[in-house]
Amino acid sequence: MLKQEIIKNLKDEGCNNKKIEEILDLYNRRKKESIYKKLTCYRKKVLDSEHKLQKQIDRLDFFLYKVKKEEKENIDDNIN
Repeated sequence: MLKQEIIKNLKDEGCNNKKIEEILDLYNRRKKESIYKKLTCYRKKVLDSEHKLQKQIDRLDFFLYKVKKEEKENIDDNIN
């Protein structure tokens, strides 16, 4: 793999410069197992963040549903 390809992939995945430098250093020293462990750990953190964001979206959707439901009930009450 080319250095520029590694950098691009890591940037695209949200790695900061420090993490990119660490991975490049490990790559240059042929420490593939260490790279795998670091990226697996990073993947877990990204996935945990994604799950947290999904929960926030779900709660927001439920709140929007409740607001819309109340609005409809108020309209129905005004009609009767």
